[in-house]
Amino acid sequence: MNTTNYTYFQYPFETFNPVQTEVLTILEHDCNLVVSAPTSSGKTIAAELIAGKALASGKRIIYTSPLKALAEQKLNEWNDIQHPWFRFTKILLTGDYKLTVARQEELSKAQIIISTYEMMSVQTRKALGESNRWIEEVGCFIIDEGHFLSSDNRGDHLENAVI
Repeated sequence: MNTTNYTYFQYPFETFNPVQTEVLTILEHDCNLVVSAPTSSGKTIAAELIAGKALASGKRIIYTSPLKALAEQKLNEWNDIQHPWFRFTKILLTGDYKLTVARQEELSKAQIIISTYEMMSVQTRKALGESNRWIEEVGCFIIDEGHFLSSDNRGDHLENAVI
């Protein structure tokens, strides 16, 4: 499918691959989606297509990953001037950053929240006590490396974040 058929944002390439095209067929449905495909098959762009619709409608998105390095990589990719999400405000939540008053303010304004499983688990568990109203404004929740759900060291944090 030609990328010009995607009305929310434009990508710097001409066509979507089969995985991404399949996602586009359900884009207007209100549903949950699991994309299980081989490495380098376009899963990130597939997630961006759904999340892009949420961003375009004024909703926030959350991207979670098991590793700080992967979260930082996404932040760098989405801050690249060539990426359609360049203009959106972003925040990175990992164990390296203390959630100061200034960072809480930044979080309350961020349109894209990029987080490790552990930090998102903490944020969701403290949502009511800290009045994290931003959680109520999330239109898309992306879980990268979802197979970690059953892992001994990370699965419980991901499960808490999802719940």
